[in-house]
Amino acid sequence: MRRMIGSILVSTVIAAAPAHAQEVGWVAGEVIDQNLAITLPGVPVEAVGTGQVAYTDIDGRYRLELPAGTHEIRIVMAGYAETSVTVEVQAGQLAAVQVALGSNVFAEELVVTAPTLEADSSTAAAQMMMRMRAPAVQDNIGAVEMSANNDSSAADAMQRVTGVSVVEGQSVFVRGLGERYSNTTLAGATLPTTEPDRRVVPLDLFPTGLIDSVQVSKTYTPDKPSQFAGGLVEIVPMKLPDATSFELSAGGGWNSLTTGAMGLGYPGGGRDWLGFDDGTRSLPAGFPDRKVT
Repeated sequence: MRRMIGSILVSTVIAAAPAHAQEVGWVAGEVIDQNLAITLPGVPVEAVGTGQVAYTDIDGRYRLELPAGTHEIRIVMAGYAETSVTVEVQAGQLAAVQVALGSNVFAEELVVTAPTLEADSSTAAAQMMMRMRAPAVQDNIGAVEMSANNDSSAADAMQRVTGVSVVEGQSVFVRGLGERYSNTTLAGATLPTTEPDRRVVPLDLFPTGLIDSVQVSKTYTPDKPSQFAGGLVEIVPMKLPDATSFELSAGGGWNSLTTGAMGLGYPGGGRDWLGFDDGTRSLPAGFPDRKVT
């Protein structure tokens, strides 16, 4: 009798096993990025209501074993919009489901209000950046460095520029070449010289209080003046100040070979020291003032 009961139980289990196997199906597929069209590894794929969760492998693939029937596959991933897919699972069959995740973007209007600020080009850091970005060999010095060294004029500041020589406290020679090979500009405009027999511009005429920076170009580029030869000194004036400024300076000089020494002279007029003629050089009264034909 016991043997008969045992045989009946074994037969029942064996008969039920195939029936149970037929009630299970599978869901498999890939999870990809909708915008980039690439697979996403490590994404949790959940079958809602079953407690089963599978994570995608390094190739973005997943596989779930689920009872036959209709199931909701839900995917929640940081940075992506939550996505749900309904799939019909049939017993003993595999349902292929590929899920594309879209970006979780929240479009909101953002208004930023800020005052307009201009970059300060007079600092040492700004001058260093200009040298690094220059297309040719260039050196420069800014107003901050001039102020730190108590430079009173552009000529004093140029003494600290590499490859530049200051002669007689005013004339600048670039790379040892004479004044005929150097040019000077102010705000991009070529400056004339004050010397009747020399080409060089005396830089002691420009106070550092009105200069933002001085740039020295040692090689030619297409944006430089055509008279470029040995070097170009570019004086960049400072922007208009917020308040009115007034500065007065005076200077003097003497020559040991001529000051106080006797020599040939010309009496001239009484206002010659002012640069004006008082009538001493006027033509005689009887001299005609126009050509007679």
